[in-house]
Amino acid sequence: MFGNRIETEYGPLSGHYGRRCFGYVPVGSGRVDRCQYRWSGKDCPACGEKNDIAARYCYVCKAEIVDPNDRLIGEFKAHKKDPSMPQCDQVISMEVKRSVSQAGNAVLRVDWVTPYRAFTTYFMVEGRIPRQQAEYNNFMLTTDNGNVKPETISYRKTDSKFFAVLGYNMPKDEEPVRGIAA
Repeated sequence: MFGNRIETEYGPLSGHYGRRCFGYVPVGSGRVDRCQYRWSGKDCPACGEKNDIAARYCYVCKAEIVDPNDRLIGEFKAHKKDPSMPQCDQVISMEVKRSVSQAGNAVLRVDWVTPYRAFTTYFMVEGRIPRQQAEYNNFMLTTDNGNVKPETISYRKTDSKFFAVLGYNMPKDEEPVRGIAA
């Protein structure tokens, strides 16, 4: 079946078992080299040379050859693993508890669960700093006094190891979908 064509939904496909030609070509003074023709392969993004379809690095310029979809998916997963980067996730559950801080101040503790992590945020009920009061008021307004969970939460882990809420009901981070490049 070497060289026979197979018809696919994307057009004809060679029906051979190899990815590269097995022939040899003369290169002068009685020497021969293996033919460089490839039936299937992927082009190097740096130099344009056709490489084996399983190649990770170009055999000519040594540049990394990675499917752009794989790179995007890898970057997304790395981003989601780093809580210090701003995230926006779907809220699976939210549990609100009233508590008191070590300093004796009334706080609202909210335990969040998203598809990527579980974390806790704290809101000062009677914040003395305007930012603290604004964060508490925003939470109470968005969640109908803590009774309705938002669709999404945007957050990041701060240098102090606490989580800061950046917003609610914003579009969630979407994982790139594998597909055929246009």
